Amino acid sequence: MKRIAYGAFGDPAEVCRIEDVPDPATPGPGEALVEVIAFPINPSDLLRIEGKHRFRPTFPAQPGSESVARVLAVGASVTSVKPGDVVVPTVGESWVQRRTLPVSSLLSVDPKADPHQLSVLRGLPGTAWYMLEDHGPREPGGWVLQTAANSGVGLSLAMLARDRGLKTVNIVRRRDAMDAVKRAGGDVVLLDEPHATLAERVLAATGGERPKACFDAVAGPITRAIAGCLADHAPIAVYGVLSGKPCEVTPQQLIFHGISMIGYSLPASIARRTPEVVQRDYMALSRLVAAGRLAVPILATYPLAAIATALRHAAQGGRDGKILVLANA
Repeated sequence: MKRIAYGAFGDPAEVCRIEDVPDPATPGPGEALVEVIAFPINPSDLLRIEGKHRFRPTFPAQPGSESVARVLAVGASVTSVKPGDVVVPTVGESWVQRRTLPVSSLLSVDPKADPHQLSVLRGLPGTAWYMLEDHGPREPGGWVLQTAANSGVGLSLAMLARDRGLKTVNIVRRRDAMDAVKRAGGDVVLLDEPHATLAERVLAATGGERPKACFDAVAGPITRAIAGCLADHAPIAVYGVLSGKPCEVTPQQLIFHGISMIGYSLPASIARRTPEVVQRDYMALSRLVAAGRLAVPILATYPLAAIATALRHAAQGGRDGKILVLANA
């Protein structure tokens, strides 16, 4: 069996290597043996390999944060999954061909859904789903605003908001990113610059209705412009820092308009829910994928043997789509 490993921080394409390792153990009680179908190369994976992530591994380390897999065998007394089921593991170290895992770490998903989409289900659509659950308006017809709308999370949020009867104002930083957001169902798509006119442009596009929530992956100066667009008491859920700068808001926005700033974390959001609720939610997401109502762009797929090429591709800026590795191709 093969896996991807690295023994020092550095350029992922240089330090990652393919290793032959023993086959995983036969599943015991409460366990399942799974075969990894595909895994994405996420920005967080690259940061960990480069040594720039706050979590630092013990070497030799096996990277990976997401995957989709097929159950090959189960241990005694396991009834929640069976051989042939398609599952999404919730544990890392996913860049490997086969794994024996606790069944409690496996999310059952719709087997009719595209496995490439399922490989990114936990992070991208999952983040969008739970941000809307935690901070989105409940009444259909309301507006929400988001930055980085052409990202995987952003496209997912536009689709999921539409599915809930919400309308979206989608802010992007590149003109050539606008069409992808429109195809995903974004109601209004605007460029972030100039910041000084953003509120005016948003209100013109919504007929004067202010969005009741914002989901921000950029941070920096645009946060103040966003806050000026929102309804009183609207939350700004910050889940990224693409600008590399601190969020900027004015005291007046916080005091007189009741705008709140919330740091959003998917793991923390999931931890507040029971396993049964999380399983229900991810099955619902996978059914949307199977029905063709939810999909994120997949730019390229590579076999495991081409991991260095895949890593170089994933490290390129300005991409519009995920890079996947087919673990057993």
